[in-house]
Amino acid sequence: MRLFKSTILAVGMLSAFPFAQAQDTPAKGSIDMHLQVKNMHLWRGYAVTDAPMTALDVAYVCPSKAFKIGVWGGEGFNGDYREFDYYLAYNKSGFKFEVWDIFNFSPGLPSKLFDYDQKTTSHFIDVTLGYQFGKSFPLYLSASTIIYGRDLETTPSNLPGVGPQYGDNRYSTYAYAEYPVYSYNGYDMKLYLGGAFALAGQTQNFYGSKSNIVATGFVVSKNLTIGDYTVPVSATALWNPELNSGNIQLAVNLF
Repeated sequence: MRLFKSTILAVGMLSAFPFAQAQDTPAKGSIDMHLQVKNMHLWRGYAVTDAPMTALDVAYVCPSKAFKIGVWGGEGFNGDYREFDYYLAYNKSGFKFEVWDIFNFSPGLPSKLFDYDQKTTSHFIDVTLGYQFGKSFPLYLSASTIIYGRDLETTPSNLPGVGPQYGDNRYSTYAYAEYPVYSYNGYDMKLYLGGAFALAGQTQNFYGSKSNIVATGFVVSKNLTIGDYTVPVSATALWNPELNSGNIQLAVNLF
């Protein structure tokens, strides 16, 4: 635990360095900020909230555009969902590497920002490796593994007033593939498929009660022109065989 906290502190200090440097030399790198509005929030097969929500992304981007570090936050219009994440991302020559500290502190979940005890925290650390193939075969593949946080094996207790017993980290992994299949008259469409399993071998994982397909569907996107402004809009249809559920999400990128 002490080593993990030290690692988090070190990442935080490194995270602050580019911002401090950017204040002195603004030409070296840039600050990006994006606001998105959705009718609901879908993530890896989950309907995280079925209420309208906003998502704000603020990041420092290095001069080469390959590396960025930022924060991402989401909040539901009705107050049932709140999230505040930190991330590091590297994208170059088709390769992607990302580390996210995901902190969902919606009502009913632990809300202590600096609590990283696995048995009480609402954080989880997610690492993604991905690769985007070339234009002649534009397949994208990725694998995301939860390496720390609230992804422990749990055993319910039969004793009154006693909570569940926590076991080992499951290292839940989400394997994902997407492929564009249509582009015409301003519309683009891609198909996607996501499956989940526990890398450590447990039956249950973060996304379901067993290894299974947890997300499949399509995304249709289009740039709307409103006066002098271009507004990217997308619709995501989701089917989740593991949870026996389905949803459709509309997302509008305001800037």
